[in-house]
Amino acid sequence: MKPLVLLVFGNLFSFPLVAQLDRVSASEAECRVFESPRAHQNQIIMKKIFLVIALCLGAFIVQAATAYGTVTVSKVISVYDGDTFRVNIDSLPPLVGKNIPIRLKGVDTPEIQGKCQYERDLALKARDFVRSKLANAKEIRLQELQRGKYFRIVADVIVDGMSLEKELLENELAYKYSGGKKSSWCN
Repeated sequence: MKPLVLLVFGNLFSFPLVAQLDRVSASEAECRVFESPRAHQNQIIMKKIFLVIALCLGAFIVQAATAYGTVTVSKVISVYDGDTFRVNIDSLPPLVGKNIPIRLKGVDTPEIQGKCQYERDLALKARDFVRSKLANAKEIRLQELQRGKYFRIVADVIVDGMSLEKELLENELAYKYSGGKKSSWCN
């Protein structure tokens, strides 16, 4: 009697089954099928590997898919400093679209509570520059929205067709920033 190895395809994995054929009589055959212990161990290992890959891929997809489209600001509520302000976005549900904090993407401006007088003075100048731009704007669009630290929306801010970040950089009221440790304004 020779064992016959069959490859059976399940939902996610294939695994070998060993079938042993016995001749009972000339007219009928009985087939007893059993799963080998090694095949069962391989199946468990494969499921674990698949689960780990799926979790890693899912985390990567969530990280990679965090940028969203464009929204138009309905009303500017307040301007805290040169790179942070609050707005209403009527196209979003009130829970997420009312009084929502916005952080300019790709730049850092001086802090109002800065470490030296020069930084504090420049912070007020940057804040007033942004406040004036937003108050006099006909259209404010937020592009490439992402969720940042402190529950803020991080976005490219376009004021009447011009990049607010670019204008701050051109007026030396900000420097480029992509996360990590910030440069000092007090050097």
